Amino acid sequence: MAIDHCVFFKRSNGVTDAQVAEIMALLASITERLDGASDFRASANVSPENFDAGYRDGFIVRFDDTVARDTYLVDEEHQQAGGKLVSLCDNGTDGLLVFDLEV
Repeated sequence: MAIDHCVFFKRSNGVTDAQVAEIMALLASITERLDGASDFRASANVSPENFDAGYRDGFIVRFDDTVARDTYLVDEEHQQAGGKLVSLCDNGTDGLLVFDLEV
């Protein structure tokens, strides 16, 4: 069963669109080189519903299965990019929401 790895985050004050774009490009490049990872999508929130709880930005990666997802999670470059992402988040990991969906 495939996995959609969904990550949403709250920006710290002063974080620019360019800083977010840089991290998203890095994460996209990791997705491109890992077997079983595909369909990287990133965007600012565009929902008009006002239920985002401050999570302004996010991305989704499709993994073929849990093995591919777990390979991504321990990948050294992913962990470095994740650290950079956390540094942009309001209150570090408290400003981060990760949710995996079986699809």
